[in-house]
Amino acid sequence: MRWAIRTILLGTVLVSCSKSDPSGPPPPSQTPANLQAAAGDGQSATAGGAVPIRPAVRVTDAEGQPVRNVSVSFAITGGGGTVSGSPATSDANGVATVGSWILGSAPGSNELTAQVGSLPSVTFTATGVSGFNIELRYLTSATNAQRQAFNNAVARWMSIVVGDLSDMLVTAQPGQCGGNSPDINETVDDLLILVTLEPIDGPGGVLGTAGPCFIRLPSNLPVLGQMRFDTGDLAVLETSGDLENVILHEMGHVLGIGTLWDTEGYLADPSQQGGTDPHFTGSLAVSAFDAVGGTSYTGAKVPVENTGGTGTADGHWRESVFDAELMTGFIEPAQTNPLSIVTIASLEDHGFVVSEIGADAYSLGASPIAGSSPASSQIVLGDDRWLGPVYGIDLSGTVNVVRP
Repeated sequence: MRWAIRTILLGTVLVSCSKSDPSGPPPPSQTPANLQAAAGDGQSATAGGAVPIRPAVRVTDAEGQPVRNVSVSFAITGGGGTVSGSPATSDANGVATVGSWILGSAPGSNELTAQVGSLPSVTFTATGVSGFNIELRYLTSATNAQRQAFNNAVARWMSIVVGDLSDMLVTAQPGQCGGNSPDINETVDDLLILVTLEPIDGPGGVLGTAGPCFIRLPSNLPVLGQMRFDTGDLAVLETSGDLENVILHEMGHVLGIGTLWDTEGYLADPSQQGGTDPHFTGSLAVSAFDAVGGTSYTGAKVPVENTGGTGTADGHWRESVFDAELMTGFIEPAQTNPLSIVTIASLEDHGFVVSEIGADAYSLGASPIAGSSPASSQIVLGDDRWLGPVYGIDLSGTVNVVRP
């Protein structure tokens, strides 16, 4: 038998494989088809500050696979603020992340939109919250309606003063912040206001008094204050719809408007010391006064009330010039009393971080003058500034008398 032996040689086929360049463009089959949020939506942060999680999107193809090296544009579409790191490029996981998102300076809603070509965009939302906190502590009872009016005033001022202040350990003896104030030994963030509703002088007359009791040193910004309201006037103010304006006004005094002007050195030529043209000298307030129509005013700027006696003069904007502005010594009944950019700028002169977006529309009369008298229908806020002792407290807790 003859055997035939065949030798079959199997050739070895060598296949050369090379990795694609990760820095190069995506393969032709990977066309961006979808854009979706990957991180950073629905956050909250201090107004004017950066969100804690940087917004990011994921770019994928029609098969749901990540697409790298795609340029993604991010733009602010609501609320103001700034974004950095745009456009951003998607990584190997298809994710593109902004450098930072800083919210607008005013508390409220913010939007950031991501876009790739003609794909449907992705919008991120974030809520800016005030870094400044006002806490109310009621030393007497108050109705739900009254508390709501106080809460509305707190919300309004917190939309204007937005910058956080250092927490302070406050140690106050009973009676150091109003006659019925309790012993206080606690850390305050940022402002604690003691609220008392009690008889003062019956209907009419003094509606209430308010002011700071303890201030931070060396900034002179308030940390503890008090507000008193006459129960003989509350029902009338509630019925007329003016209670909230009165509370808003008095809370402004606790912040230092008209009550710390002398302490800060911003009150010039005070009428209670023989002056004839008292005025607030803060440069930001002066600029704001000019911006609302004060360039033609020939007196010293910003004009402060020179009538009304202690408690009114030297502590409010001049009624004959500012008319219905909230921080004059008079409330216009049953109408808007605008909180102007001048008032907000004066707080910035004091050292508060403020949001000017919170200002009401306001302008001075065509020819502001210094001599007209308030109308008889106005609500007089006479003697509404609490001018009792003011104590200064530093970070070590040391207390000094600033105003006896």
